[in-house]
Amino acid sequence: MITTVTNLDYLIDPVRMRVGDIDETLFSDNLIRTALVYGVKTLQRYWHTRYLIYTSDMRVSGLLVNTPNGQATLSTLPSEHDVFRNAYVTFDSSVPPTLDQRDEPAIIIAGAIQLRRVAMTSSISAFGSWSTPDLSFSNIQGAKTVQSLLTADEDELTQFFKRKLAAPVKQTFPLASNQDLLVYANDVPYQIVVRAY
Repeated sequence: MITTVTNLDYLIDPVRMRVGDIDETLFSDNLIRTALVYGVKTLQRYWHTRYLIYTSDMRVSGLLVNTPNGQATLSTLPSEHDVFRNAYVTFDSSVPPTLDQRDEPAIIIAGAIQLRRVAMTSSISAFGSWSTPDLSFSNIQGAKTVQSLLTADEDELTQFFKRKLAAPVKQTFPLASNQDLLVYANDVPYQIVVRAY
């Protein structure tokens, strides 16, 4: 468990809301923090290491750290398990905050998925049925409900990454300097430019 505060802690309450832990009795802050860190790590394959989790073994010297793309110099040294932006990835927004707000929902969902898996595996014995000649008990529906919530989270995360990432924009195409463009008067060439949203 990650017991020290990280820069992902502000997402603990949104994750609690997502998994229905409003009264803060189901999951400890440490467990949610660990789920968020692991969630960021699982999202790296979708984001091509857009965000990285700092660990002391990444540090080369001073502010120089190893990343999957090569060495990078950070502006400040993060604390253990803090998320930081990969210096080799271009962002539309500047720091702070570290996380682009448009990316927060994916991280919250990824953390919730980790917590739902924890809940399922730690409560596996409660998801069953038994009976005696006098009594019977079944919690099969409880297992189905948790599984359907997990599936819904996974589907939403998949849709997050399937959203329209870019749309073509039509612009005139610069052909060449000092070229007579009248020959193209009836057939104006265009350039397709793709911009990320």
